[in-house]
Amino acid sequence: TTGRAATSASTGDDPGGGSLDFEAVMTAARAISSEIRRDTLVETLLRTVLHLAGAGRGLLLLQAGGGRLTLVAEADAEGGRFRLLPEPVAVTGATLPGLPVAIVHYAVRTGEAVVLADAGADPRFADDPDVRARRPRSVLCLPLLHQGSLVGALHLENNLATDSFVDQRLEAPRLLAAQMAVSLENARLYDELSDFSRALEAQVEERTRALRAALEGEREAHEQLRAAQAQLVQAEKLASLGQMMAGVAHEINTPLGIAITSASHLADETGRLKRLTVDGRVRRSDFEHYVATAEETTDLLLSNLGRTADLVHSFKQVAVDQASDECRRFDLKGYLDDLLVSLGPVWRKGGHRVEVTCPEGLEMDGHPGVLAQILTNLVVNSITHGYGEGRCGRMAVTVTVPDDDTVELVYSDDGRGIREEHQSRIFDPFFTTRRGAGSMGLGLHIVHNLVTARLNGRIELDRAAPGTRFVIHIPRATAAPWATAHLSAASPASAGTG
Repeated sequence: TTGRAATSASTGDDPGGGSLDFEAVMTAARAISSEIRRDTLVETLLRTVLHLAGAGRGLLLLQAGGGRLTLVAEADAEGGRFRLLPEPVAVTGATLPGLPVAIVHYAVRTGEAVVLADAGADPRFADDPDVRARRPRSVLCLPLLHQGSLVGALHLENNLATDSFVDQRLEAPRLLAAQMAVSLENARLYDELSDFSRALEAQVEERTRALRAALEGEREAHEQLRAAQAQLVQAEKLASLGQMMAGVAHEINTPLGIAITSASHLADETGRLKRLTVDGRVRRSDFEHYVATAEETTDLLLSNLGRTADLVHSFKQVAVDQASDECRRFDLKGYLDDLLVSLGPVWRKGGHRVEVTCPEGLEMDGHPGVLAQILTNLVVNSITHGYGEGRCGRMAVTVTVPDDDTVELVYSDDGRGIREEHQSRIFDPFFTTRRGAGSMGLGLHIVHNLVTARLNGRIELDRAAPGTRFVIHIPRATAAPWATAHLSAASPASAGTG
């Protein structure tokens, strides 16, 4: 039977094996959508689908360059084994040990699921070398499509019984197919963005070495060095935006994945009711079941798509402000909340917390993008230098209004702090305690220049406080646009001192 026939059998009046556990499918969708790194995503995907489908064996194939299909991973439910192939194996010929190539090619070519009650007895695939050799029994092969394009294929087997992939064991993988395709595509994009970010960071490091040599050997080229520093900071800004875009894909993946799964379920239920209506077999209970399902799925769609829209708005506003030099009026608390959302992938990855305390309705007239760059540098600096491997930390931003014209912003963390002998040099350019670990010593230097030159404020290190504590005073309304040649045009990525 093909995927279309199997769908009809499992959504009729008589389920024949257990109705679909929608909550289990939603839990599986969340588990798959929460992964962004390819290796962990592939393992989570295979283990989850094997459990839901009751399969004994699973293979994942992905589309590679040039339209080639490659085998990347396999899992065995019986022994709990999972293996990610060191190198993907191209499916080029008519045979590949352990994989019925003819079945996979048929599913990929037609774009439909292939469901076989007993693969060894099906005459269509009797000539496949792997079918002849292993005589697999129940088989389900699902093409994974994203926006009409092939992402890969999922091949499942149950060799203990025939006709295993029916009812929930068929519908659950089919409902998750769209989410699997989206997550695999997001993982591919994340890998590409990470490679792009690493390439930019390598360029930044190369420029840093060149600038340091120029600074030590050519005092007379001071103005030329300042111009080169501005280019370096711009390159750091691009690297930071690349990291942010990688985080965007991960942040919106979960609500978007739930929405896709809900829409797929509603579409299946609509098709089921339509068939019952055409056949004249629709009952009141069928209609009531459809209405209840529609209410539940539309609630899920609205809440998760609303969440996605809020995330996109937050990322868009912060990214636009960081990329421009616009001076505008803005609500400080709302902007800080949006900034925390955009920085979420940075601080949540290590299990850290960032807390904001700010009065409601506090309006500023200035450069929100500059403020975002300052706080981003401080957060990254804390994560990089303030905490040891595996230690979770707490960072806090506290805003008060000492008078009508001034805002006091206190940034603190509960990390290891700054050693006394380093405290007088933390704002110096190229000073860092982690030179060999990739830090360039520009993070806090940029922060100091942004506060003093761009926002006409001042910044001080509270030397008596535990951890690290910076006290920043800035005017609520920024004066005339900054027009000197200070080094501060940019943002943050990896930063200064510890």
